[in-house]
Amino acid sequence: MRRLFSFLAFAIISSAYCNDGMFYSNGGNLMPMKETSIEMQKEVLFLKRIPDGFEVNVYFEFYNPGETRDEIVGFVTPPSSDEAFMDEDLPGSVSRKGLPLRHPFINEFMVMVNGQLLPYEVARFDSTGFNSEVAGSESGFDYVYYFNVHFQHGKNIIQHHYIFKGFSSIYEERFNYRLTTGKMWSKDAIGDFELYIEAPETYMRVPATFYNDNRPALWQIMGIGKLADENYAGWGNTFMRSGLLRFQSINFAPDYDLTITIPSQHIILEELPKFNPGLELPFMMDLLYTTDSEYEYDFEEYSNETIQMLINYLYVKHGLLIKNEEAATIFKNCIWYIPDPNLKADQIQLSEQEQRILNALVAERSKRKQK
Repeated sequence: MRRLFSFLAFAIISSAYCNDGMFYSNGGNLMPMKETSIEMQKEVLFLKRIPDGFEVNVYFEFYNPGETRDEIVGFVTPPSSDEAFMDEDLPGSVSRKGLPLRHPFINEFMVMVNGQLLPYEVARFDSTGFNSEVAGSESGFDYVYYFNVHFQHGKNIIQHHYIFKGFSSIYEERFNYRLTTGKMWSKDAIGDFELYIEAPETYMRVPATFYNDNRPALWQIMGIGKLADENYAGWGNTFMRSGLLRFQSINFAPDYDLTITIPSQHIILEELPKFNPGLELPFMMDLLYTTDSEYEYDFEEYSNETIQMLINYLYVKHGLLIKNEEAATIFKNCIWYIPDPNLKADQIQLSEQEQRILNALVAERSKRKQK
């Protein structure tokens, strides 16, 4: 007798998220299957950026029109590979023999069904079905967090929580969430879909569309931020100072999954010449260093103007109003430039990396004044 597998999934740096699909067990393997009666009537996805990546909370409402059913439901993550465990659990090795199977970037996973926390197990596929509008298909393996669900007649509520560290490189952090499996339920769509992203002080790129026919994704800002238009020359398309970024859709049947991409500091700075023809910048990848000593000599070749511009940037990106109009002009066309006339420099809390960069820039400027 084959057993049905319903899949919930959400995945966030590529970071990963995912929702539901239906599967069955065949010879010990999980195989995709179309569910024909149980509907996914509602999904509310809430992503909150934290220092370790994203905190993910997902709420699902399913409707079972028939009799009570016991099924195995699974949360399908976006892909990862064994190499992701390098320098994490076993430094210098990708072997995880004897360790519990889990997605390398998912921690604190919990699942609640109709008000009760449930135990779960983890399986891994040999490939992935993740598909991004920006990045296309991903490499690696899908992981499945699966658990037993007693589907009562009528409404059933399933909730997930986890921390996703995501995938990162020297250029960007990338976070994914698996949306397309929502079409595997009855009616081929998510009846009512809501997505909320809380990512203060974040410049990012979110999908311009979720559909093969390029229908635009209609994002809304609930708070302070900016959405770029299609002619924006910058790397990203969204900046959030505070509040929430929201996407809503009825009968949502996406062709693409969700990808959120956040650029590194040097990528943001390398955009400035696009808005300022003739502006020349040094090699901005120096800004990736992690200790003060690594910065000690790297700013010696920067011009005085560049050093001041970088100091301004560290505060401008957090909303400081630059009163010198000429200095402010460099940033005015960037969507992340939202000056707050009420904000003072001493009210801004720089990140550890930003503070290291500022210390080195100020030290270099002071050294020149002493000559």
